[in-house]
Amino acid sequence: MSVLVIGGTGFIGARIVKNLVKRKEKVVCMDAHPNLKAIGDVIDKVTLIKGDVAFIEEIIDAISAYDVTRIINLAYIMGSESDANPHLAIRVNVYGMDNVFEAARLMGVKRVVYPSSIAYHGLQSYFGDRPVCEDDLGHVPVQTYSASKRLNEYILHFASPEKIF
Repeated sequence: MSVLVIGGTGFIGARIVKNLVKRKEKVVCMDAHPNLKAIGDVIDKVTLIKGDVAFIEEIIDAISAYDVTRIINLAYIMGSESDANPHLAIRVNVYGMDNVFEAARLMGVKRVVYPSSIAYHGLQSYFGDRPVCEDDLGHVPVQTYSASKRLNEYILHFASPEKIF
C-alpha cells in the first residue's frame, strides 16, 4: 500500500514527499516534469515516475502498479500563471483534477487530498475581520486558479455524488 503524490517534485509536493518518507510511508512520486533536485535527499526512498494528470490512464497505471491506497494531488497551475495561460490551467487544474477523482473512483482509492490556498475563498474583505475557515463558501473567483478550485468542489460534491470519497 502506497501514497501517490502527484506533482511530488514541486515546491509543496517535495516537502510532502519528504515528510511521508520520514513517516516510513511507501511513496510514489508522479510528476510531468520531475525536478530530481527537489527530492534529491530522499530520491532513493521513493518511486519516481513521469506522468501527466491530463491522461487518466497514467494515473490508473500508477494506482494499479504500485498498490496505491491514497492520492495527494499537487499538480496545479497557480496564481498569476493560471491567468497568463488559462488553457494550460484548465487542462491541469480542472481536467487533471477530474481525472484524479475518476481514477480514484474507478480503482477504489478511498482517500484523495487536494490542497488549496486562501485564493479559493476570494478576498478577505468578503469576510470582514474574522478569520476565513474551511467551511466558508468561496466567493467570486479572482483568478483562473480560484475558479478552477471552485469547479473542482462542484464536480466532487454536486455534479457527481458517486465520486464522493
